[in-house]
Amino acid sequence: MNVFLSLGLAVGGFILLFMELFLPSGILGVAASILMTAGVILAFVESTLFGVILLVVLVVAVPFVVWRILKILPKTSIGKAILLEGPSSHEEVATQPEIELRKLAGKQGTATSQLRPAGIAEIEGKRYQVISEGMIIDEGTKIEVIDVSGNRIMVRAVRDDDTKLLDKK
Repeated sequence: MNVFLSLGLAVGGFILLFMELFLPSGILGVAASILMTAGVILAFVESTLFGVILLVVLVVAVPFVVWRILKILPKTSIGKAILLEGPSSHEEVATQPEIELRKLAGKQGTATSQLRPAGIAEIEGKRYQVISEGMIIDEGTKIEVIDVSGNRIMVRAVRDDDTKLLDKK
């Protein structure tokens, strides 16, 4: 009799665990744990071998079943309804100031303070906190924005021969 009762408790625990994934509350998960534990205890009362077998089956099966359900769940209509989908790209979560800063890529300006490697530069009439590629750039040097990542503006000094090449084009 304890064999059927312990198996029934273990199966009932699995059912509650499955329900917890669709109705997340925590209560069903706790109840599932209690039922499975009671099933293992009753299995040990019946026989040590049966208790060990049921315990090993539960220790292997529970994580596997939870993993499979979580793997399959997002593909189902119920899963799509309950699970949130993250943004597909960084552009969707970028702030307006970050989007505005990205427009500075490729623009030229002037270092208004010494960049060691961080400092202030004026680009298109506005002052920005910038970072050089690692070199010290003196105040008044022409700079070019080479990368914008988040709120970090990476610049490098523009050599005179670079500006002459740009003017010829």
